[in-house]
Amino acid sequence: MMTIVIVMGVIGLALIFLGVLKMKTESAYIKETRKQYINVLQQLAKAPDNDQLKELAYSYGRKYYVSLRKDGNLTVNDERAISNDLVYHICPQ
Repeated sequence: MMTIVIVMGVIGLALIFLGVLKMKTESAYIKETRKQYINVLQQLAKAPDNDQLKELAYSYGRKYYVSLRKDGNLTVNDERAISNDLVYHICPQ
């Protein structure tokens, strides 16, 4: 009986460790996608007429916002946020 408890404890600790490792990896991915998105938005602000940068910014925006969602689905609010970001960087106030 004691052996079963020890084995279950070890398995539990291993699962916790794997969960923490996954969270750190996801966090690094989110940070990287955010960095890419911000970078392309800054480039777009310098060249607001560049259609390729607009498409790239939209693509990186989608990638970033999807990374924030556990289900991997973009929401209407995410789409709106990306549009607002693009407008802000193309036509700063």
